[in-house]
Amino acid sequence: MFFNEEQQAPQSWERVKQYLAGHDLALDLDAGIRQFSSGAANMNYLIHINGQKAVMRCPPKGSSPGANDVAREYKVLSGLASQYSYAPNAIHLCEDSSITGVPFCISEFREGTPITTVLPESLAEQPNIGRKLGELSLSALAELHRVDVDVAGLSALGKKDGFLERQVEGWGKRAKRVLPPDDLERAERVVNMLRASLPTFRPNSLVHNDFKLDNMLIDPERLTLNAVLDWDMCTLGDPLFDLMVTILYWGSTDDSELFKHLARMPYEADGWMSRSEAIDYYLALSDYPRDTEALVFYWTLALFRFAIIIAQLIAIYEADAMETVHVNKNNLLEVKERVSLILNELVAPSVDNHTILFSR
Repeated sequence: MFFNEEQQAPQSWERVKQYLAGHDLALDLDAGIRQFSSGAANMNYLIHINGQKAVMRCPPKGSSPGANDVAREYKVLSGLASQYSYAPNAIHLCEDSSITGVPFCISEFREGTPITTVLPESLAEQPNIGRKLGELSLSALAELHRVDVDVAGLSALGKKDGFLERQVEGWGKRAKRVLPPDDLERAERVVNMLRASLPTFRPNSLVHNDFKLDNMLIDPERLTLNAVLDWDMCTLGDPLFDLMVTILYWGSTDDSELFKHLARMPYEADGWMSRSEAIDYYLALSDYPRDTEALVFYWTLALFRFAIIIAQLIAIYEADAMETVHVNKNNLLEVKERVSLILNELVAPSVDNHTILFSR
């Protein structure tokens, strides 16, 4: 859960304490500072503010534009406070980079267990646990998509029109910045495929953009959801794309090694739903139509986006700008190869997308 003290990324904690004191927030350094070991691209610290546990989030130096946006996260959490009970309360935003070198935000700490591909021992033997966790996550996602953005004061968070076009073109531009020539040629083919198959039905809602069980805190005894984390990419967009980002991480025991590597969910758990069952469960909660060709589009876009995100992280690691995130750089070659495999899968799939998405 936490890095060892020697692994922990240092911060100017005395300076942070003095800064927060000017905002009536007392940082207790005697209570200790712990850095969470989870998180691929953020530094997250357990701190104590005014006698209560809190979480301080800092982006790494060298973040890509639009990524690790703690100001956005603070705004979203502030708006969701009365609309979505799973969002931790926002406490403070510091946009003065002179304090720590980057902006940071502080939010409420909530107890709970994030779930990855391997279940905690306390849950592993529960019958049908996979089904229960799948339904819990999909119900929370559908509930997020029903939030009234006007009531939440988040209607200016993004443009309602043109979301999918911006996604396709934006990830295409990012690909040009970070991919080598062979991979870029495949990426350009994917962008052209996406341009030619944009869906006509375009629902709009808040979208989380990284909704999966390891971004949730579960009460393992009551099997209830305590919190949804990592709101820095939240915007107004297409809820069906948000669903397909979740499905990208879903996993199946029948998957190829490539897709098993992409899984972030406990797909070997008893009762785990197939992707098709998960899609149907969500659609039943949302009343959106089951347009298989549109869902294949969203799947393709989600997979393409994931490949470019990984390529961006590789570029930051190689530039030594993300020295605060602990990665074995000897594994970078393997990760690079995985980006190439994803792009190749998109232009020349080894398994038909309909089979991946709609097989039960």
